[in-house]
Amino acid sequence: MKKLFLTALASIAMASAANAVVADRLWIIGEPAGAWDPTVGIELSKVSDGVFVYEADFKAEKTSFGFVNQLAGPGDWDGLKAHRYVAPASGTVPVEGENEMQYANSDYCWDLPAGKYTLTIDTNTMKLILGGDTPVVKPATLYFLGDTNNWAASEEYAFTANEEGTVYTYKATVIRSAEDCQFKIATDGWATEYSNGIQNMRLNQVYEIGPGAGVDNMGLAEDIEDAVLVLDIKAMTLTVTNTAGAAAVEAETEAPAEYFNLQGVRVAEPKGLVICRRGAKVSKVIIR
Repeated sequence: MKKLFLTALASIAMASAANAVVADRLWIIGEPAGAWDPTVGIELSKVSDGVFVYEADFKAEKTSFGFVNQLAGPGDWDGLKAHRYVAPASGTVPVEGENEMQYANSDYCWDLPAGKYTLTIDTNTMKLILGGDTPVVKPATLYFLGDTNNWAASEEYAFTANEEGTVYTYKATVIRSAEDCQFKIATDGWATEYSNGIQNMRLNQVYEIGPGAGVDNMGLAEDIEDAVLVLDIKAMTLTVTNTAGAAAVEAETEAPAEYFNLQGVRVAEPKGLVICRRGAKVSKVIIR
């Protein structure tokens, strides 16, 4: 499955590169320009061939925007969409660093909360690069959506995210087996969703997971009481455990770190590739 998943990611990357249209000029459109109007945009500063930068100071709770290499006439939305660099899904919130971008006849926009940002748009590699005074964007809220709650998002079924927005945790008194409850993990409105299509997931197992659009629902092999689901969107894994299992993992995570070089000798000031031990958990890490 891992090989298939990596192949799928490679296909997505090649598709993004294939639809690249290197812009000579670029405008930001939408709310930063004052209105959603095909004739209105702010031309961005060009820093090199196909690369543009925009210094943003967004005041609103949410600011929606997009990019075009050509404005259009009054009311000509189709003409505007024919020249747009768009987000992969409607209302995508970019994260710090590189974000995939597409050149497509679409009105998918980007959303950012209030803050000061540096937006670098590279139309050569089809990337939106986010930086600035607000280094961590508030993570999107994800929900457990399934037969149990009629596939409707509510606070009761929301995941809790870590500060980096990379690990999401959901706890439930019980999650029924796939026979009674199939589910996915998604944002309200399904702009982002995750699933692996596996309907016999078991306790204390880690499963690969991918973007859920077009993927079957997932489920458990049997009922799990005091269930805990841990979604790591950086590693693209879903851990199925319970309160006891989650506590053991947390205890290991909070254990003091010990570092060793690759020959197994303890080092006081680790640097480069070293071995890290926290409790019973051992892994290789790079310290810069």
